[in-house]
Amino acid sequence: MTALTQYERLEAPGVWRESAQAQRKNVFVSLGDATLIIRDSAETVLAHWSLPAVERSNSKSDPAIFTPAPGSEEILEIDDPTMIDAIETVRHAVKRSGRPSGTLRKIAFAAIALACIAVGVVWLPDAVTRHTAQALPDPTRAAIGQKMLSELEKVTGQACAGREGRATLANLLNRLFSGEQWKVVIVPSGPALATHLPGQTLLARADLITKHTEADALASALLVEAEEARQSDPMVKLMTQMGMGAALSLLTTGALPDKKVADYADDFLIRDTSTLTTDTTIGLLESVGISSRPYAYALDDSGETTLALIEADPFPAGTPEPLMSDSDWLRLQGVCEE
Repeated sequence: MTALTQYERLEAPGVWRESAQAQRKNVFVSLGDATLIIRDSAETVLAHWSLPAVERSNSKSDPAIFTPAPGSEEILEIDDPTMIDAIETVRHAVKRSGRPSGTLRKIAFAAIALACIAVGVVWLPDAVTRHTAQALPDPTRAAIGQKMLSELEKVTGQACAGREGRATLANLLNRLFSGEQWKVVIVPSGPALATHLPGQTLLARADLITKHTEADALASALLVEAEEARQSDPMVKLMTQMGMGAALSLLTTGALPDKKVADYADDFLIRDTSTLTTDTTIGLLESVGISSRPYAYALDDSGETTLALIEADPFPAGTPEPLMSDSDWLRLQGVCEE
């Protein structure tokens, strides 16, 4: 799905705020393949928004205020009427071509719920929960991921929101995941080096940045977690643990009980390291041009349990081309200081 032809080269100024605590920033907005792209004056990409999930929080007032998902603190203000019309037109076109919206979506959800009840009489509950997870629209997945993050922050500390660091992270994501819409959240601490949440959200501990002199370990952790999420849908894991009752509740109401999410988050970070094979991990890093040693030693300082990653390093002399400049790396190291 691509943006409508008449809007492919459209660009307009706007004002972007990444979070409630962040400063407002003058930006330029354009439309991509089912995405809204936000750049600064230096053409640095600051954010990608999925158009089907974009919402306008003020229906008639000017300037128009858009958010990337329901309940998000990130906002974008636009007063260009042509761009406002373009965003509304393209996002509705994308929605119509994908999942049913509005009343049709409610009817579809109700039908799925009834079907699940009927199927549940014959099939195992696992089939119902798996079907539920796979049927969820992206905005619902993102909302559940955000709710989980709020619970996890009680353990990890509040997500880091340094403005310059976030912009540098966005550039790194563009290099690692061209064409994919991943979001990265850096947290101060926690038992897991990195993990992934529903809604294409990657969680990384700050010491992947503060204890290293280059971006190799951080980039490797993000690549591995993204691949884990591709191979094993985090929503399926969540729904399988919560059970069929929660699955049916989610289908009929569009939300999960807060208690269920809190209970799941309690032990979410206490899990084994990557389930990817050494060959898969090495192939993943080699395809992007990253040495595996920094990641191996980030997982285990001694290297004893990650010896296979060290010995199979595709670039024993180190990553051939730095993932970012020294100045960008220094800016990224301040992501938790603002």
